[in-house]
Amino acid sequence: MRKERTSTMKKIVSFCFLGLLVLFIDLSASPGMKLRIIVPEAEIRLKPDTESLIIKKLPIGILLDAEEKIDGWYRISLPPDENGFVVKGYILESSVEIFVEESTTPPETKEPAIPKQAEKPVPKRIVPPPPPPRDRSIPIPPPPTYEPAKKSGIGLNLSLSGGMGYFLDGGGDLELTRQGRENYTTDIAALTGFATATSTFNWNKLSFSPNFNVDLFLTISPNLGIGFGSGYITASSKGDYSFSIGQENIPEWWGSYDILQNIERSRDYKITAIPLNVNLYLFLPMNSIVLSAKAGVGYYLGKMKHDDIFTYTENYEDVSWYYLNWKYIWTIEGTTIEEATCKAIGLNGSLGLDFKLSPNISFGAEVFGRLVNFKNWQGDCTYTETDTFKEWIEGFGWFPDDIIKTSESGSGTLWHYKSKIDLTNATYDYMWLEESKPSDPDYSDIREAAINLNALGIQLSLKFHFDLF
Repeated sequence: MRKERTSTMKKIVSFCFLGLLVLFIDLSASPGMKLRIIVPEAEIRLKPDTESLIIKKLPIGILLDAEEKIDGWYRISLPPDENGFVVKGYILESSVEIFVEESTTPPETKEPAIPKQAEKPVPKRIVPPPPPPRDRSIPIPPPPTYEPAKKSGIGLNLSLSGGMGYFLDGGGDLELTRQGRENYTTDIAALTGFATATSTFNWNKLSFSPNFNVDLFLTISPNLGIGFGSGYITASSKGDYSFSIGQENIPEWWGSYDILQNIERSRDYKITAIPLNVNLYLFLPMNSIVLSAKAGVGYYLGKMKHDDIFTYTENYEDVSWYYLNWKYIWTIEGTTIEEATCKAIGLNGSLGLDFKLSPNISFGAEVFGRLVNFKNWQGDCTYTETDTFKEWIEGFGWFPDDIIKTSESGSGTLWHYKSKIDLTNATYDYMWLEESKPSDPDYSDIREAAINLNALGIQLSLKFHFDLF
């Protein structure tokens, strides 16, 4: 029995010593130690930090040489590249296991101790024979070796972007027309010699507008790409204005009369464009941030819609005491709808920063610019009018309303010109669709109207990258 206890104690001590040896091996890597990767796509980083740059990704089963262990990281050496350079990096402890080569010598077997025979017969314990030695005749294949993946740098990219642009000059001739109406209402309010001369103006300048873009391009290297882009640009300039002119006790051969004229008008210009661009893309990678630039030329498809709604009211009243008093209210309600299209060549560009969210997705912010000027607008114009005349005569009262409705339409070119108004003795800008070039002697600076969408702005983008080779 003492021999059995002694043998048992020896086994316990041996197991403890082996456990401490394994624990010591696991806690500190010694030079020349082999590690085997146990996870798919293990990340090799430049520094022992999860935020550090990823140097390579290695498949499961790769063997690596470990130099030291630092706070849960192993410092390892990658296999030499095709030029013989050895890159060092760090890998997480949880991504590897210590690789120990198995000994080819079969384990030593010990015969079990035979217990001493007691006075009374004790049944013998059947001890199973030791297992046969492992057959080493079947070779174990070596673990796969790492070969750096070679990429051509060719990739397909999709960019979705949207933002807000600011028009540099309000749209060209569209802004001149708006300013012409503003100047006219201001001059009306400044007239003298009238009982009434007032005006209001609330027509907004073409200023900010949203734009959306879709780009599909091919990167032929990490720094260069070429592709196509399209999008949608929309802009609006609308508002209303009014003015009133009144005179009292105007003398005539039969006596005198009062008259008040009032005009209320609303204008709404909607400009849209679809660009078809060919672009060149440049990239400057800086770790997880990429400086990007784009420049291109495009064919722009433009469209314009103009709604003009006005109401003219004239109130007349005879104030003679010796003649039958007469008064009337004359109202004209008119609507003009112009629709035209135009095509133009334009330029675009942007400069921004892209932040990598993953190897295939990045988020960016860009400053963009656009130059495009639309000339030779061609389209259709429709005009409808309702003319209502209400008449009152002393002794008879109000007569039934006299209502006349008219409508006309035509096609033509959008023209810009200046016209002199005798009432204010000043010249103002106008822009209308005409079937032929205007030829009124009071017109000057007659030319085809030009509306531009030149703008600077800021937009956000989301880019997706797909390796092709």
